[in-house]
Amino acid sequence: MVKKIILGILTVALVGTFIFFKLGGGETLDFQEKDYPHLYISGKEYVAKYNDPKMEKLFFQAKKIAEQRGDCNLTVVNYLTPVMKDSVRQFIGVTSTDSTIISGMAFNDVRTFHNARFLSTVITAHNLVMPRPEDVREEANNYAEKQGYKLDEYTIEVYKDSRDMEIYFPIITE
Repeated sequence: MVKKIILGILTVALVGTFIFFKLGGGETLDFQEKDYPHLYISGKEYVAKYNDPKMEKLFFQAKKIAEQRGDCNLTVVNYLTPVMKDSVRQFIGVTSTDSTIISGMAFNDVRTFHNARFLSTVITAHNLVMPRPEDVREEANNYAEKQGYKLDEYTIEVYKDSRDMEIYFPIITE
């Protein structure tokens, strides 16, 4: 009886480990520096509770625009300092390196980055096994420190598709 229980536990552990790695769990984060002469994000700022349905609606509205257009990507700017306790501050929209693509979007606000320098990493893991944002931020800060620079207090998440997200950490230039 004990052997069957141990065999069952080992089987579940092996299957769980296989699924974890099949979904992209345990992938390493590779960082690289990227320069963008021009980066435009057309969207809307959101400040409220994380689980507010308005945020979800805005997210899916931006996703629909990105899918319909095909020449831009769903983008979320995450600010590390929320305005209210237990809230998030985000700018949700679409991004492009071409300002003409952004014009005429459903959003009125456009954030522009000229001659921006970023530290970036790509995450391809499924949401269930994706590393926590705090862990990704900590690894990015460690990498930046080794390179001799600091990162700004916000991140830009660019969703290329359902399992391909690139995160930009703006480098502070002195």
